[in-house]
Amino acid sequence: MKAFLCLWSLLLIATANAFVSHASKGARGVSSSQHSFGDSIRLTGSSNTALYATKKKASKKKVAAKAETKKKVAPENFKKAEFVTALAERTGLTKKDADQSLQSVLDIITEQVGEGKKIAFPGFGSFILKDRAERKGRNPQTGADLIIPASKSPTFSASKTWKDVINGKK
Repeated sequence: MKAFLCLWSLLLIATANAFVSHASKGARGVSSSQHSFGDSIRLTGSSNTALYATKKKASKKKVAAKAETKKKVAPENFKKAEFVTALAERTGLTKKDADQSLQSVLDIITEQVGEGKKIAFPGFGSFILKDRAERKGRNPQTGADLIIPASKSPTFSASKTWKDVINGKK
């Protein structure tokens, strides 16, 4: 809304300047006016043309800085086998027993959340089953409208304690 009001006021200023210049130069005189708006938009107008909004090119430094911030490094994968090994080392179990324990925990979480129960681990997070309502969609290949049926989706929500640890607050 703020940008719209600024553009509107610049449009009015440019129109007024073009009118004043046009009136002072006569019907055949050509005058132009430019109004910078921020560091990326410039309105240009002349007495015998419409106003044009042109976007200035960003400097190479700004483009490089944006590219640097957009680069996201993919997180390193910690595979199940590595997890089982770490679990075995910490608990003193064999890898086979650690694998069975992990699989049992995952099976219990899957079953209980599938039945609609919330599983909460204080200081870690919660697993819960959420309902997704039926909604309209569009087939991207054909453009045909379709209805996406309602579904259930398991979700995990990290606890505040764990988020604080990750963000270095504790």
